[in-house]
Amino acid sequence: MTRYYPHGDLFAHVIGYVGRINDKELKSIDKDLYAGTNLIGKIGVEKSYEDLLHGTPGYESVEADAHSNILRHLGRKDPTRGNDLYLSLDYGLQVVASQQLAGRRGAIVAIDPRTGEILALVSSPSFNPNLFVTGINHKDYSSLRDNIDQPLYNRAVQGVYPPGSTIKPMEAMGGLHYGIVDWATAISDPGYFHLPGDSHKFRDWKKTGHGIVNMHKAIIMSCDTYFYILANQMGIDQMNQWMRQFGFGQKTGVDLPSESEGLYPNPEWKMRTRKSKWMKGETISVSIGQGAFTATPLQLAMATAITANHGSHVVPHVLRATHGAKPFTVRNAPDGKINFNGTDEDWVKMREAMIDVIQSGTGRGIRTPLYQIAGKTGTAQVKSIAQGKRYNEAALSERQLDHGLFVGFAPADKPEIAIAVIWENGRHGGSAAQLAKPVFDYWLLTRKKNPIRPANHQVNGGLMTAGIKPGELPSGNESASSTPATSAPTSAAASTPQATPTRPATNEVDE
Repeated sequence: MTRYYPHGDLFAHVIGYVGRINDKELKSIDKDLYAGTNLIGKIGVEKSYEDLLHGTPGYESVEADAHSNILRHLGRKDPTRGNDLYLSLDYGLQVVASQQLAGRRGAIVAIDPRTGEILALVSSPSFNPNLFVTGINHKDYSSLRDNIDQPLYNRAVQGVYPPGSTIKPMEAMGGLHYGIVDWATAISDPGYFHLPGDSHKFRDWKKTGHGIVNMHKAIIMSCDTYFYILANQMGIDQMNQWMRQFGFGQKTGVDLPSESEGLYPNPEWKMRTRKSKWMKGETISVSIGQGAFTATPLQLAMATAITANHGSHVVPHVLRATHGAKPFTVRNAPDGKINFNGTDEDWVKMREAMIDVIQSGTGRGIRTPLYQIAGKTGTAQVKSIAQGKRYNEAALSERQLDHGLFVGFAPADKPEIAIAVIWENGRHGGSAAQLAKPVFDYWLLTRKKNPIRPANHQVNGGLMTAGIKPGELPSGNESASSTPATSAPTSAAASTPQATPTRPATNEVDE
């Protein structure tokens, strides 16, 4: 009996694969429990839920003579199979999200903001986990490990990127929390900002500026100058305290292994890691999701869900239900609420601003009359631009182009789905928004009338896919069978993140 992954690379970064128990693992496992197998989960759900998936071996004690003839049976213990796991991933949504990233490098994460269930999680490029089932050969493994596009790397959970302007709604709520601004507070944007007593210009993405800007307009037009001024007044310590409430700079607690923390930098971090003092200009860069600030696509999806929930937290997870002898409780309830010195109306106004991003702002390319999306675009520069110079896309190689990011939720008034998209070298946030639109469309429109369903596969006694009648299994599309398969190499995946250089605020791109 062997483990088989019927959908190949579609769920590879989530489900993972099993492989031979290595020396390090051998020291930590109960050898009696693994007496009947030499396999263990290496990455993904296979690893994080190894204890649930793994059964217990059986045995029979007998009395035998010198010729190994059984004289009598002394006792017997039957083996028990591990639990079957039913995941929250939607097959059709995963297919649609994967199609958007075909031939591209990046990640898409879609979650239910009400429960924290992960509906789709795609990292591109991907790989076929079946290559590992019987033991991947050296040539194939080297090809995956040494691939410049890093198909073994889970960008959605491990990849860290400057979040760009996608974090401006959360940061603006911090300005309200600390009483630094209100919705009517307006600034004059000439296209740049000076720190007092400093001639350095922190430029807005729009060279000529946005004129008179209040918070609503700052979100719609992604006005950098507004957030430079807000950050200078708020200060990095208050910014850090506030943004960590959205999950930045720390793990989300997702039930997948090897999650990255990202980084929300502050003076203590800089002194500890770089032995130098924090500069005020760094606060300005952080305010637009640049500088040393990095986040995973999953963190961005969760921060967006918190915004959609008016400050309520949920814990992201892929496990929806289990069936078997081992008890396990899946947590779907809200996990707390942000400490916010404002009103629920402030969250409503932020939602309205994010709706207007899609209706008339930087995300207007994906507006639709069929439902309302609340969203925010973002651009993260890969190659630094010198002071006084302008961004010249034509002079850059493909891998030096800006990353495009987008976050959003829909329907805006009663969110059912929150999405984060990172398109590496996708040029700008509007491009990333275009990748999110078909994902929204499928979940809110197509799925209800014409869902994409796979054929049923009976694998190791457990249904691996959807397409079943309601009530036959716990609600959810994907499941993992409990019986481990054959072998795979002990080195699970490459783990070097793609470099994501940061930028000074000099880029003129419609974010």
